[in-house]
Amino acid sequence: MHLSPAKRTAADDGLGSRRSRLPHHLARWATWRKAVPASLAAWSGRHHLRHLAAALAVAAAYYALGLLGTVLSVPPAGFAIIWPATALLIGVLLLVPPSQWWIYLVAVVSAHLAMVYRFQHQELALVVVLSQIVGNLGLAVATATAVRATFPTPLRLNSFHTVLGYILLAGLVVPAIVNALVLCLHLWSGWASEFWLSWRQWMLASVFPAVTIPPLMLTARPGTSPGKRLPRLQFSTELAIVALTSLAVSILVFGADHPSPGYEMTLRLAPLPILLWAAIRLGVAGTSLCLLIVAGAILGCAMTGRGPFAIQAPDEDVVSLQVFLITISIPLMLLAALIEERLETEEALKQSEARMRIAAAATDTGLWQYDFVSGQLWATEHCRSMFGCAPGAPLTPETLLAAVIPEDRAVAGAAMRAAQLVGEAARRSEFRVLHPSGEIRWYLATGHTDFDPHGVPISLRGVFRDVTPRRKAEEEAELLSERLLTLQDEERQRIALELHDSTAQHLLAMGLNLASLKTRIAAEAAGLQLLEEIDYSLSETTKELRTFSYLLNPPQLESDGLIATLKRYAEGFSQRTGLKTSVRANPGSNHLPPVLQRSLLRIVQEALSNVHRHAAATQVTIDLRSIGKHTHLLVRDDGQGMGGHNRGTKEPIRLGVGIPGMRARLQQLGGRLEIRSGPSGTTIHAAVPVR
Repeated sequence: MHLSPAKRTAADDGLGSRRSRLPHHLARWATWRKAVPASLAAWSGRHHLRHLAAALAVAAAYYALGLLGTVLSVPPAGFAIIWPATALLIGVLLLVPPSQWWIYLVAVVSAHLAMVYRFQHQELALVVVLSQIVGNLGLAVATATAVRATFPTPLRLNSFHTVLGYILLAGLVVPAIVNALVLCLHLWSGWASEFWLSWRQWMLASVFPAVTIPPLMLTARPGTSPGKRLPRLQFSTELAIVALTSLAVSILVFGADHPSPGYEMTLRLAPLPILLWAAIRLGVAGTSLCLLIVAGAILGCAMTGRGPFAIQAPDEDVVSLQVFLITISIPLMLLAALIEERLETEEALKQSEARMRIAAAATDTGLWQYDFVSGQLWATEHCRSMFGCAPGAPLTPETLLAAVIPEDRAVAGAAMRAAQLVGEAARRSEFRVLHPSGEIRWYLATGHTDFDPHGVPISLRGVFRDVTPRRKAEEEAELLSERLLTLQDEERQRIALELHDSTAQHLLAMGLNLASLKTRIAAEAAGLQLLEEIDYSLSETTKELRTFSYLLNPPQLESDGLIATLKRYAEGFSQRTGLKTSVRANPGSNHLPPVLQRSLLRIVQEALSNVHRHAAATQVTIDLRSIGKHTHLLVRDDGQGMGGHNRGTKEPIRLGVGIPGMRARLQQLGGRLEIRSGPSGTTIHAAVPVR
């Protein structure tokens, strides 16, 4: 919205009466101008003198830019080429809180009235001045309100979508609506007669300032870092060089006389390389400043009749100049925002990667990724150090495999090859690596394969985690379990020997004494009956004691072998429990290592004990055979399975320490235990390698 009068409105006789009253209104305005600063000074003295100083600075800047817009008008129509004053007010309202808008609006109104009074009071009617003030302030307030309502505050123009939304709101949508409303007021006052022509002129004059001036103010405010992509000193130096270069090129190109119209398109593109440099290197702030410098140089040269925008008729040159500024400013601002967004995204990714590396190193984890297309392997520095690779040395899968000890190299290589064929499931494997310190370390490798839509592997990414402490703890636990089992067997042997050598002998002596006593009191029937009962109890106690001693340490295992011991034990178990028990075994079972024979016997004892207590079975089969380098022991029963209930109760079967003890014995020997249970019975399968 310009302050220059339209030449066609001077012929409107309906404005004569309004102009006759203009001196009276101007006198009242002068009085009001004197009262406003006093009230503002009192307010600032009580509250914030800093806000008053800022408001006065805004008023001065508005006055200067309004004067510039008045000067940059095209005769004889008198419409402004650009109107930067409203764009300045938009930037101010975006910077300050809405609660402080009123003081800046009052200051701007004062500056506007001062400008009218000094330069145009003899030509403008009061309604026209009021419509100008309402239009400028209304456009600024509406634009700032719309932008604040759309984007979070404080507004940061550092992304493509934010800048695009700002341009649409502040440069197109809001000005189009507000200008149309103000023009309706002008048409009512008679100061304008053609709606679409005036609307087009106002729109073309307001877009470029709204696109460049507020973004420059927002990015230059305290607390922001317009040169984030560069160090501040380097940014300032480069900005100064680019600004001076753009000014020099614009003056040189647009300030010379070019009588031939053939140079027009070439000259208009002359500043484009510098503006592209500003968009790529200096962001939104540098691009806005360079665009304003180029626009100022072009306008200055055009107003003096030089350059490619002073060749045709004034109206055509002005429209051409306005369209040129709009068409170069919007794409360059979007390009600057896009590049700045990309750089900030890259910086955020770098920071995230750095934090991830620190976290991975703190947990002794190495990150890696392999690209199947290029054959390149990337790994973090900590991952390289885990395999003894220098930070800058070439890295390949073969380099990592070379650090794996030969015994585990095939496992690691197979895991890497298998990852290429298995969907998106993670691959896990453990292997040992010779650490640069000379220590053997255990690493857990976890991988994830990415495939393209055709099922071709693209990349394999994962982690190497040092699990040496866990493996050491597991080894220590196995040694402890082995030691506990050994101590248990030793304690059983000691107890069995004590029962056999000491307790059993005492019981035998008691039996002999009772027999001698029986011959002495044979005449007494009652005493003889009592002695017979005592003798029977002593006999049963001796049998049970021998059974316990046998179960704790079968003495025939070393002399008779495993097969005979199992059959003898099964026969005794069948007599004690009434369960039909059979044993089938390969003859080679007697040649197994003694430790393995004793462990298999203990597993059979525990399995039969579980069958007797829980299975409610009628028969049990013990099958012992050697297949290849493994010995297999199977104990089958025809009971109710592990999902049943204890005999005589309705409580479900609960496993005690027997099965964990069997597993511990087998793990000690490098074997495994499998249990298959169902309604038709339970099968315990123990597989042990023979070494």
